[in-house]
Amino acid sequence: MDETRRITDPDLLTDITTGVSSLSISSDTQPTPTALVLLQPLGNPSTIAPWLPPMTFSRHQHRYLNLQPLGLQWRQAITKAPPIAHLIFDLSLPKPESHEEFQKVYWDSGVPNEGGIAVRMRDVMMLVITLATGTRMRVEGEVKFEVRYGEGEGIRENVIRSLEKQLAALEKEYRKIATVPDEGKIDHEGLEEGKVEEHEIVAAEP
Repeated sequence: MDETRRITDPDLLTDITTGVSSLSISSDTQPTPTALVLLQPLGNPSTIAPWLPPMTFSRHQHRYLNLQPLGLQWRQAITKAPPIAHLIFDLSLPKPESHEEFQKVYWDSGVPNEGGIAVRMRDVMMLVITLATGTRMRVEGEVKFEVRYGEGEGIRENVIRSLEKQLAALEKEYRKIATVPDEGKIDHEGLEEGKVEEHEIVAAEP
């Protein structure tokens, strides 16, 4: 039975109790996995309206979302919630929910010829690294990161592989600190401040 707690909106993180995670996770305790469905809020047209650039008279109406407001919401939610020792980043594109209006969103590499609203892969990957880095610094023990995404949605496999490699490096930081107690500083191997390796993650420009 999958006991993963699925969070589709930053505000829902406030519902996580201290029993779900703790600052120190012992080796014989299995923390409850928490999946952040990072892009689901983008399916609400009223939510994303302020984050869209103005319409143009171009033949192809490709409009790229500004993810900074959504990224800020997720960062603030992660900071307020108890530290999460098993965090899953679900990068699936937004799905319609019966009780709400819905806006279809594409990856920047999969916008149809007739146009549409898209998110840049680079922006999403940087958000994931930022959230993972903050989590790694708050959890005083083992931490586990995973990535999930929608099959056939157009996300690039090489981008996912690069992201998984960087998350694996962050998972190992606790072991480094434990063996060098006087260091007092986490070396995130170029990932500090949510930076993504420029040579590995390449997103299409508008």
